[in-house]
Amino acid sequence: MENETNPNLTIADTVAADYILTQARTVGALFGTRKVFLGSLGIDWGNPTHLRVLLALVHSGLIECARADLVAAMDPALVACSRVEDPRGAVYHFVVVGA
Repeated sequence: MENETNPNLTIADTVAADYILTQARTVGALFGTRKVFLGSLGIDWGNPTHLRVLLALVHSGLIECARADLVAAMDPALVACSRVEDPRGAVYHFVVVGA
C-alpha cells in the first residue's frame, strides 16, 4: 500500500519513521532541544537494511537528520556510534525531533 502524500512511500515507511521518532523522544540522548543522537536509539545503523530505510526516510522528508558540528562539546563515543554516511555525500549524527 502506498502513502497518499508521496506515492513512493509505503505504509511501512511511515511506520518506520514513527518508530524512529518515538525512539528519539523516549530513549534517545538529546543534544540541545531538538537533536537526538542516532547511536542512542537502540537501532543498528550498521545493518544495511536499517541504513537504507533511514536514508530513504531522510530523502523523502519524513525524517530530518543533521550533522554534529560542535563535536568538542560532545561525548566522542556517542558521536562515533551515531555517524551515518549517505552515499549522496551527507554525514548525519542526529535525528531532529519537533519542539
